[in-house]
Amino acid sequence: MVNWNLMRQFGVVHGSRNVLGSRPKTPIDWFKLYQQHKKYIFGVKKITVQWAQSGPGHAGIRHFQYYQAPPIIFWNKDIEWKKIKLNKGQPSLTVEFTNGTKKSIDV
Repeated sequence: MVNWNLMRQFGVVHGSRNVLGSRPKTPIDWFKLYQQHKKYIFGVKKITVQWAQSGPGHAGIRHFQYYQAPPIIFWNKDIEWKKIKLNKGQPSLTVEFTNGTKKSIDV
C-alpha cells in the first residue's frame, strides 16, 4: 500500500527515482538533494501561498507547495513563508518585496 502523503514530498518522485536513485533517508542524502536544487531569491521579504484543500484549479499551487517550495524555503532562511489553506477560495501566490511593494498572482 502506498502512503500518498509521503508521495507528496520533495525528493519523492512517483513512478520513478529521484536524482539520488531512491528516497533520501539520511540528513546527508537530503542535503545532497537540496544541493542539486538550489534556488536563491533576492529582494523578497515574505511569500504567502493560499489554496483550498480540493477543487478545480488548485492542483498547480499544491504541486508548487509540495515540490518547488521546499528548496526555496531551505536555501532562503531569511524569507518568511506563510501557507494558508482554505475550505474554498481562489488559489494565489503573494510576494512581498524588501522595498515594501507586493505582487499577487491568482493561479
